[in-house]
Formats: sequence, structure tokens, C-alpha cells
Amino acid sequence: MDISKCETCIEDCPQAQGRHEEATGRMYAMRELAKCAPYWDALFGENDKPKITPDRLREMMEADRDGRVVILPVKVGGMVYRVITTRDCPPLLSEIEIKTVEQAASLIGHMGKHLLISYYHTLEAAKAALKGEGDCS
Repeated sequence: MDISKCETCIEDCPQAQGRHEEATGRMYAMRELAKCAPYWDALFGENDKPKITPDRLREMMEADRDGRVVILPVKVGGMVYRVITTRDCPPLLSEIEIKTVEQAASLIGHMGKHLLISYYHTLEAAKAALKGEGDCS
């Protein structure tokens, strides 16, 4: 039997070796748990209740691998701010509530500054874009 001494084990005896192996096992488990930590909040809610079932997670991962997952630029029920810029001044700012998935999907690739119609996530960003438009002279 190998008998060793480490910071955890004070004595040179078989029992100390057992404590060493136990401590090493706990350290290994802690390292493995630390690898999972970044995913914990995404997978579990309050009281460690799962936010997603394993079957749904598997389905989402398969869809992602197949290239079938699309991230919408805004959620249904969210607001976007549209700035319409024409040759005739002044630019027009309007607030739009996103009511359907189709409406949200239509904004893919259209968020931010564009030539005539621009969409922004926040009112502040839309107002900042208006200030950058210049005057009508």
C-alpha cells in the first residue's frame, strides 16, 4: 500500500492515505463542477429548477447543428424605434411594438443605421442617430 503525505494528510499512515484520496476526489469533483458553472444559470432557475427539458435542449442543439436556429433581433412584445430619413427634412422617428414572430424576423439584418429606414433597440440610440443626421440645408 502506498503511504504518502500531503497538506491534507498530516500523518504517514493508511488512514492518512485514505483522507488524501478522498480530498483528491473532492478536488476533482470541484474542478468538474467549475467547468459546468457557466452553463448553470442558463439551464437552471430558482431553487435549481430546470428551465429546459433534456429533450428540448437536445432538439435545440440538433437544430443549431443543422443551421435551423435563428436569433431574432427583438422579442415578440418588444419595442423598436424606426428612423425614416428622406431627402426632405426632418427625419421621422416612430415607435413600433413587435406583435408577431414574422414581424420580428423581418428585422433580421435591418437593425442599426441604413440609408433610408433604420431600426434601433432603444429610444436613446434612435435619438442619437437623429442628432447625427445633420440639418436640411
